[in-house]
Amino acid sequence: VSHELRTPLTSIRGQTTTLLDYAELIGPEERLEALRIVDEEAARLDELIGHLLDMSRLEAGTLRVEPVATDLRPILLEAVSLIAAQAPAHTLAVHLPPTLPLAQADPRRVMQVVSNLLNNAVKFSPAGTTVSVGAEARPTTVVIYVRDQGPGIPEEHVPRIFDRFYRVEENGTRVSGVGLGLAICKGLVEAMGGQVMVTTEVGEGSTFSFSLPRTQGDVSR
Repeated sequence: VSHELRTPLTSIRGQTTTLLDYAELIGPEERLEALRIVDEEAARLDELIGHLLDMSRLEAGTLRVEPVATDLRPILLEAVSLIAAQAPAHTLAVHLPPTLPLAQADPRRVMQVVSNLLNNAVKFSPAGTTVSVGAEARPTTVVIYVRDQGPGIPEEHVPRIFDRFYRVEENGTRVSGVGLGLAICKGLVEAMGGQVMVTTEVGEGSTFSFSLPRTQGDVSR
């Protein structure tokens, strides 16, 4: 965790020091590039701190989850739209049935879970591949899934994939992050009365999905 927090801080300090010490020698393009790096690293740092805070609150039982009758369709469409703008090298596809039952869920937390799963799918999928998000109704639940065309997860890692601080190295290469994203997704989904699942095949990709209870007396939309 210390390493992951220090990495963006080091980059931010390096860029700002350069801007301050060599302001008169830096052209407009170089200045904009330095500011872009600072902005990206600050966002990365903010995400890491947010994950740490969320995990702490989940473990302490103080993270607020407020389930209400929720139409999942606009949440999924918004999440895809936001991630698509950040991932121009990937195709994001949406698969939704004509009608979808209301789910008993916290809209803000559903958005958080879906965005996290989409970010992971893009992060671990080669450029030019498709990331799919969809939902389907079950007798008592609504299931949301995110499917990628990435490298897949080796079988020995699957049982621990939702553990906190656990990360799977891609081709032996260490990837950024503290290994809390999936653990937080699991905690949020379970707090809303659902379950998280993963199916994966090495070389073919992975599908992360989670269920949410249907609202009693729900009306399909």
